[in-house]
Parts: sequence; structure tokens; C-alpha cells
Amino acid sequence: MFYAHDDYRSDDMGEERVIAIGQSLASRREMIVEAMSVQVLPMLIGLLSLMILTIGLIRHGLMPLSQISSEVEQRKPQDDRPITADVPQEIQPLVTALNVLFVKVADTLAREQRFTADASHELRSPLAALKLQADLLQQQLLQLSGIENDSQLFYHTQKNQRWY
Repeated sequence: MFYAHDDYRSDDMGEERVIAIGQSLASRREMIVEAMSVQVLPMLIGLLSLMILTIGLIRHGLMPLSQISSEVEQRKPQDDRPITADVPQEIQPLVTALNVLFVKVADTLAREQRFTADASHELRSPLAALKLQADLLQQQLLQLSGIENDSQLFYHTQKNQRWY
């Protein structure tokens, strides 16, 4: 046994003895600081490295979603082409659902355009007939106005002839 580099030996093996060892408080604190610096610093470096690695892996894993998002964002409203991006298997159901949605939206827009064209045609025919009738009525009003003017002229002519 040794303490502070001094050896202490005892040859009495048969008797039971109690040995008490003491250390100064400063010495204990120094040991704690040394142990912490040896253990905590590598743990902090490892934790920081793990955080950086995790952020990098998450960004790499979400990159296909970012690519799909930018592709959809850059599309024109009438562009109904399917998304053809090469994506991981986990994201493929999302891409398939988006492609199905594009087809449904394109079908809905086509039906709406057909309905609008049909409605426009159906409304144009009665409007054209009403315009034609209005034009005929206007011509008849002009003729009636002319007849009224002629009858007024005839009446005044007849009235003036009586006086002579």
C-alpha cells in the first residue's frame, strides 16, 4: 500500500485492523474537475457531431419532397402532366396521389369548359332571336311613325282646303 508515493507495509496478517485514509477537499475537487473534463468534453463534441449529422440526414431525406414541391410550384395551371421525378419508395404514394389529382382537375376543367361553351351557345340563340324581333319592332315603329306623319299631313291638308 502506498500514499503520496510513500510505501506503508504491515506484516501482521493475523489481526484485524482498520485503516483510515484521508484526502484534502482541494484534492477531491481537482479529481472531479479532471474526470469531468476527460468525460464531458468528448460527450459535448459527440453530441454536437450527432446533431450536425442528424440535420444533414434529415435534409437529405427530405430532398425528394423539396424537389417535388418546387416542380409543382413552377407548373402553370393548365399543365396536367404527371410528376415523373425519381423518388424513394416511401414518397411514391404521394406522387401517385398528386398525379391522380392532376387528372381529376384536368377532367373537371374540361367539363366546365364544355358546359360554358354549351351554355353560351344555348343563350346566344334566344338572344339572337330577341334581337331580331327588337329590330323588326323598331322598323315597324319607324313605319308607323311615318304613317302617323303622313296622316297628320293629310289631315292638315284637308283642313286647310276647307277654308278655301
